[in-house]
Amino acid sequence: MGTTVQPTSAHIVKISGNQDNVPNSVIEVAIAALRRGGVIAVPTDTIYGLACLAQSTAGVRRIYEIKGRDERKPIAICVHKISAISEYASITVSEKLLQQLLPGPVTVVLPRKPSLNSELNPHTNLIGIRVLDFPFVRKLVKALGEPLALTSANRSGEASCIQATEFQSLWQELDVVFDAGAITSSGSSRLGSTVVDISKGGFYKIIRKGSAYSETCKHLQEFGLADATSDCEMTESSNSTPPEIDHLAPIKNSHDHSKVLEQKTDGKEQHPCLEKGCHSQSYTKNENELALKPSTGVEVKQRSDEPFEKRSKNDIES
Repeated sequence: MGTTVQPTSAHIVKISGNQDNVPNSVIEVAIAALRRGGVIAVPTDTIYGLACLAQSTAGVRRIYEIKGRDERKPIAICVHKISAISEYASITVSEKLLQQLLPGPVTVVLPRKPSLNSELNPHTNLIGIRVLDFPFVRKLVKALGEPLALTSANRSGEASCIQATEFQSLWQELDVVFDAGAITSSGSSRLGSTVVDISKGGFYKIIRKGSAYSETCKHLQEFGLADATSDCEMTESSNSTPPEIDHLAPIKNSHDHSKVLEQKTDGKEQHPCLEKGCHSQSYTKNENELALKPSTGVEVKQRSDEPFEKRSKNDIES
């Protein structure tokens, strides 16, 4: 199947599946749209996604508007190679482990760095990062020289899509739709990536079961990471749960439950695994913000318009 770079009135660009040799002309169409602060639809190694420049606040806002997405629900970023992860996040595991997980259908959650757009996911000090096993997107990100913000191509609350025609209602709101036909890797399951929090060295926490779930857990355990996952924190991706990238609670952090239960801090309340969600940080409250102290001991102030204990555990879209 050849590649056609002739967008229709609906801004559709047909491309050849998961091709290795993506024509530069296709990449240039995407770059031009993204540099204008645009939002594009792209095929991935799991499902179709919406993408913009992660460093573009205007682009990020457009994605939230198009999806009708709660602004407190984070969006992950996509880089083109494993070594680029350290530009935007602190590495807490060995590179050999990352090489086992990526490229592939896995989102790794790590402590974010100040180099990342502060308006992207301002309610969390973590960031989900993907390196897709999909040459078109990897080549695009490499050519851009900066990461993409990436989330599922659907309205918030609707099913994820494995064909571009399934989110046709969004086309007129997008700058370009790159149509590679049906994505067969996830098939009828429509599973997005498995999301794993490895932000705390030595432990992993599955935020969402997705594609390659068993393989992901196997690799994590082979490298000696202990499972700190709690039932109240894990969501299973399904046909009714649009998955891809929508990954962690606004102010959650990885934790060892036993240590949390043992901690006693004068003047502060502790939130071990509660019915409405798991939170390892101690906290104090005033009228406008929460002063959080993650396990790193570094104080991070984050705004909140909602009492901490009333935040829902289910920050994955449903």
